[in-house]
Amino acid sequence: MMTKSERRIMNFFVSRITKKFSLNGAGREIRMHQALFYRSSRKLVKRRFIIADENGLFGLNYKENHTRLVASEYERASEFISEGRHKKFARFVKEFIDGIDENRFIFLLFGSAVEKTDPRDYDVLVLMDSIKKATTYEKILRNIAENYPTLNIDVNVDSFRDFRQMLMNRNDENVVNKALNKHLIFYGAEFFYRMLGKTRPYDA
Repeated sequence: MMTKSERRIMNFFVSRITKKFSLNGAGREIRMHQALFYRSSRKLVKRRFIIADENGLFGLNYKENHTRLVASEYERASEFISEGRHKKFARFVKEFIDGIDENRFIFLLFGSAVEKTDPRDYDVLVLMDSIKKATTYEKILRNIAENYPTLNIDVNVDSFRDFRQMLMNRNDENVVNKALNKHLIFYGAEFFYRMLGKTRPYDA
């Protein structure tokens, strides 16, 4: 079991997958009392949820502990959806996920809408386990998005193979690399971390 403070720190690092911080720097970002942050973060370090690089900076250990990472992702997504200002987007997410006749896919939100209180648009990325399915469900997702014109939903659909290729091109400004540090996963977090852990090297 994690304490409330440990979950808060964990969710911070999960939301910034490839970013690195000093413990003092991360504590200031979260605005947590330094003594409490240090005590809680050291427990996460001991359990290897967060790890230090050669420069003594800490980042998420996304190659291990996937059960915990998935739980943190869904906790963050649930908090987002529960906010009243995202009510329409919550309906859009539910309509697509409930209507899709698949279980091997990833559905995430990325970009400024993750953090802004009043986003102008919502950038959505869906990843399917084949190119054929990606083509099929892109049309379906776009049709659903048209029912929510005020949300200005930008639809991106790719395959798992595309996902892995984009992860390997770590310096490219592709949608996957953009999503790593500003995202919310509503479905398929287990697939997301499985491929991330196998494909992407730790960032220097």
